[in-house]
Amino acid sequence: MTRFLLVLLTLLGSFHLSAQPLSAFTNFQKQMMVWDDGMIRKIESLPPLKTAIGRTAIPYIDHANNFKIYHQGGVEKVNDGFTQNFQVTDHLVAFQNSRALWVWDEGEKKLLSNYSEQYFVGDSVILYFDGVSKEFIAYYNGTLYPIEGFLAATNADLFNPNANVTNEMDIAAGQLPSVKVSNNIAAYINYSDQFKIFYHGEIINQDNYLIQSFDVGKNTVAYVDMNRQFKIFHKG
Repeated sequence: MTRFLLVLLTLLGSFHLSAQPLSAFTNFQKQMMVWDDGMIRKIESLPPLKTAIGRTAIPYIDHANNFKIYHQGGVEKVNDGFTQNFQVTDHLVAFQNSRALWVWDEGEKKLLSNYSEQYFVGDSVILYFDGVSKEFIAYYNGTLYPIEGFLAATNADLFNPNANVTNEMDIAAGQLPSVKVSNNIAAYINYSDQFKIFYHGEIINQDNYLIQSFDVGKNTVAYVDMNRQFKIFHKG
């Protein structure tokens, strides 16, 4: 029994170290409550319409359709009923007001694009298509990085996982999207079927020929090249 308790305490201790520091729930009185690193706070008297939970922030649309963000013990009202959808990661909140794309980054709001229909969000990276400049742009560490200027003109269905990205290979047959974003890295196939990686603000030309498959993780991209060789990009 003593040994069992020691094992249980060890597991609980490990869980506490790796657990999400934020959570949210609605109590029996229909109030919105936040659990913040061991403390419980009431932030709304009525249940929200939509909620997402990140590591440092909880964005939500309240009962009156206002978009708000809980962060560091307080609630900030971002706008009154303009936000249609949003995504949250460990560090970022991406949200859209009509077609305008915004990012919330540690308490600061920044307009990324006045017109954007497609975007992907990682823990610290947002990759999106700007419909005004007709180019793909990455947001990373507070800075905007131009990615590709001719992707949309050459391949309008780049972000469509059901589309054929190239004539040479039907990527969609394997349910493979042509762009993937994770944590701090993005990988994509450009308009010339070249495989590229965006990492720490740099665009890396990884392979000049159309690859067969790929996936991404923190600091890492794994892929199979045209010769069926399995390769891994890791930390540069």
